[in-house]
Amino acid sequence: MSALLCGTRKHSSERGHDGDVDSNLSQHSSIRGVHKGIEDRHFAKYCPISETGSANSIYSMAFMPSGNGWAPREIGGGGSISQKHMEMGVTVGDVGILEDGRFSYLFNIFYPKNDSIQPAEMPRNFNPIEPPLSEWEMSTSTAALLPGTIIAGEGVQVEQISESPRRISFTSYARAGGVMILPTGASREDLVDPQKLYPYLKEHAVDWYQFLNLYSGSENFLRMPAGMNGTLLVVTGSDRVKSCATAVFPVNPRDVGLVHSFQYDESHGDYCWSAERMTARTFAGFDFSTPCSVFIRGISIALGEPLWKRNLPLVPPKEVPIYEVYAKPLFEPQDSYGRILEWAKGLDRLPSPSRPTIMFHPSMILLQLMIDTAPSVDVAFVDDCIWRPLVGSHHLTHPRLVEFMKRVLEQYDLSVVEGVATLVKRPEEQNAPDIRPALSLGSVLRTVSFVRKSAEPEPFRTRAPRTLSKILHRPFFR
Repeated sequence: MSALLCGTRKHSSERGHDGDVDSNLSQHSSIRGVHKGIEDRHFAKYCPISETGSANSIYSMAFMPSGNGWAPREIGGGGSISQKHMEMGVTVGDVGILEDGRFSYLFNIFYPKNDSIQPAEMPRNFNPIEPPLSEWEMSTSTAALLPGTIIAGEGVQVEQISESPRRISFTSYARAGGVMILPTGASREDLVDPQKLYPYLKEHAVDWYQFLNLYSGSENFLRMPAGMNGTLLVVTGSDRVKSCATAVFPVNPRDVGLVHSFQYDESHGDYCWSAERMTARTFAGFDFSTPCSVFIRGISIALGEPLWKRNLPLVPPKEVPIYEVYAKPLFEPQDSYGRILEWAKGLDRLPSPSRPTIMFHPSMILLQLMIDTAPSVDVAFVDDCIWRPLVGSHHLTHPRLVEFMKRVLEQYDLSVVEGVATLVKRPEEQNAPDIRPALSLGSVLRTVSFVRKSAEPEPFRTRAPRTLSKILHRPFFR
């Protein structure tokens, strides 16, 4: 069977009208071998774990309920950053991935290939989007988050000791959480109409995923961890700060039975955090020379199954990355019965597999549900505005994540137009699928059975809840 090499893949203008590649290639061929049906895994895998996880993961999960977007713990960003990009910070039009607690920058779609903001190596066939971005297409605010704003995770008690200088005490009985203080507030920028990008993103998505995974000048390589389907993010908005102080706990994932208590005192500058026993990882920075993004919003991209299989590498099963979510409720049981129940459910016996790990983002699950329902689409897009209002007020542990995903599925349906899959708001008068039964690690969501003709694809509203149960229940890891 012929393999399609990265350096010889046909330009989009040489493909069929639907953007597919040569028909003489098997649907299961790839540039690195043959995809083997059920063993083909182009999405990262969900993995519930017994321990609280990394500080980077706890941090982003703790602040997701704020509704402001995804929170990078490493607010300075990373990746192939040019001097110009370092000075500008994460900005609208940046394309990258989320890794190691940061947004890792690849390139920007609004600047020419030879602009100094771009890295030395660029995706093949790259051209900036036309026409260029106009000022009226951006919404900006210099005080989106006011000076002195405190964003505290679920279960964190905040007590202001004094106002000038500002002294604040934080206490929490939660197993994990975080605190963010913005002494000078935050500015905000957002693209007014992100959907205008969709045709451009559709045209270039394959090239970008190949660039992420394989192509660097004349050298082909498979990055580690692999750049899985659904991980590419185009920034459409961010909240920027010139100063910031953060804390995330616990320091040790096994220290979940402690009372976490620490204090903030702005008069001490970079040494503003203190505690009798510091159980949190802290950071403080004031008067940043360049803007730093504390929240990032964007469009996540996934390729349809045929395009991925024909253009991207076969990832060996043991190298498929995972994204970890804390399996237990956020708070310790208050009695022996609760502790016995956790033990009986096996929640203390869920070790993290020895696999590459990537950062969690809600859109990865939604994109997987969309591609599962309509695998032959060219691309699928999820704008963060879909899920941000529905997170709720809870830290996203496994039980809360299940509830969160159910809320999204109750309110949104799948739309496919010209090979592009998106989520659209379901009319209020339309009955939502009954997906109320809770999903535990050992159970499966049940949906009402339906009758359909064999030639008709199963609707998203009935298929997605069942697929969700398979995504969030991974017994083969155990």
